Amino acid sequence: MADADIDKVMKRTARRPLARDIVPRSHALVFGLALSVASFFWLWWTTNMLSAHLAGATIAFYVLVYTAAAQAAHVAERGVGGAAGCMPVMIGWSAVTGTIQWPALVMFAIIFFWTPPHTWALAHAC
Repeated sequence: MADADIDKVMKRTARRPLARDIVPRSHALVFGLALSVASFFWLWWTTNMLSAHLAGATIAFYVLVYTAAAQAAHVAERGVGGAAGCMPVMIGWSAVTGTIQWPALVMFAIIFFWTPPHTWALAHAC
């Protein structure tokens, strides 16, 4: 929703519903909030509270931090985005074990440090 203005001017994203004003921004906001709240409670009910909190924190981090960094088009946005992209490892580990232990942190670190060079390589290829 916050990127709809940028999406309008990018060829790859210009056909998205928010960029084309097909879906009102208020509807997208309500839908996103409803899905976020539902996912928190679904994870809490089906797995555990730790997984639900990690997922909620990931959503908040992605929306509030990553989107703001991407809007600024700062080089740090790749690292910030990498942190959001690493969280499924932590959520999955916590869903199975109910804890966060060193193997999950190692996998988080591997993905985190792999993301920027991977993204830059893709950007240079395009």
